[in-house]
Amino acid sequence: MGAQEFGALVEAERRRKGWTRSKLAVMVGILDDGTALDATQIRRIVEGTRKLDQDTVRRIIQALDLPDEEADAAWFASGLWPPGLSVEGYRRFKHLAVVGASSDQPNPKNGRSWRPADRRFAPDRRRRDRRGLRVIPAA
Repeated sequence: MGAQEFGALVEAERRRKGWTRSKLAVMVGILDDGTALDATQIRRIVEGTRKLDQDTVRRIIQALDLPDEEADAAWFASGLWPPGLSVEGYRRFKHLAVVGASSDQPNPKNGRSWRPADRRFAPDRRRRDRRGLRVIPAA
């Protein structure tokens, strides 16, 4: 689990509520470090390119007013532990990790590749000049 899964969850909930990214940013408000999110930061969260921290995840969950089960799923999707996690909360998270673990792993039998999408094919090892044209060695 990580930033992309959390971003997909945030985007789905935002669309369900009919909010724009700017509206979500306003609803999140000022973070503990004194910064505020804008529509671009929300887009980066949705794309999974912005680093998540506990304060940001907590404020987004509060802004979206997620019920406890969905909030737990959001914390799990973000890859972060919620602040002040109790023993009972830890047990819930442990259950989420066990339930989600088998489907998250690549498996050759279900068609998922063991290599990331950008590395599925062997790189082109032919020599190229600075213009990108292949260099054919003289015989």
